[in-house]
Amino acid sequence: MPSTVPPPHRRRAASPDEALALARALGTTAPLRRSDVAALLDPRGHRFQRLEWLGDSLLDHVTAHHRVLVVEDGGECCAGRSHAGLVSDRDLAASVEDAGVLHLLDWRPGVRRRADLVEACVAAAWLAGGWADALAAAATLVHAAFARDRDRLLRGGAPHRPEPPCSSDDFRRAATLGSFTLEAAASVHLVAVDAGDEGELSARRHPLLAGRRLVREAGVRPPCGPTSSGHHLDHVQALVGMAQLRDGAVAAVATASGVLGLGSTASGTVEACSTSTGWGS
Repeated sequence: MPSTVPPPHRRRAASPDEALALARALGTTAPLRRSDVAALLDPRGHRFQRLEWLGDSLLDHVTAHHRVLVVEDGGECCAGRSHAGLVSDRDLAASVEDAGVLHLLDWRPGVRRRADLVEACVAAAWLAGGWADALAAAATLVHAAFARDRDRLLRGGAPHRPEPPCSSDDFRRAATLGSFTLEAAASVHLVAVDAGDEGELSARRHPLLAGRRLVREAGVRPPCGPTSSGHHLDHVQALVGMAQLRDGAVAAVATASGVLGLGSTASGTVEACSTSTGWGS
């Protein structure tokens, strides 16, 4: 087991063998970027912090989607567990213990940092192989049942799904999913265009997701007529959530990008972040 004390100097590189071993431990198929592997094996510093920040939003998207499917499928998965319970620091730190990742690290982090490591791994997987690999890493490190959601996360599978009545539970679930999708789209955009640390990124994301701004930018007119600003926002979020349920994650993040008034960097493609100069070490 690695020492709990970080080495005096941060790791700057990773070997091909280390990258392969970490990819195998995460259950991903696309080659991980070696610079990201170095940040994960020595989980500290600017690059690791940015991976963790992005991964937090991506994992929330995957989790929210799973929660909708569990209800719709009538399954018993996650019975008695909330969204927050699945991705709390305590739960993430516990779930990574048996995943075959910790023994690869240069040093053993504490509970909070282990939770950050899970989120950073999800982001590194997404940057390498998109939503399929992000889901694979999340299923390996967080909740094995995520793997069953693969096809519907990627493709939606219900392009003609009708709009739910806005008084229904289906509508509320779509709005909740949409809120997490909007956060993921904002996060993807910001890591592609901003070289800041997690505090600076969060400060920039907060106004992007402000309810009043979303209602203004989206141009959505609720079919139920004039309504409160809160219910209007629900319709904006449900629009995005329904895009995920109908057409999959890439389409949903693209829809969210339009609502947010962002450029092509938030279109849901990996290339925008992979080529960004914002991923400094």
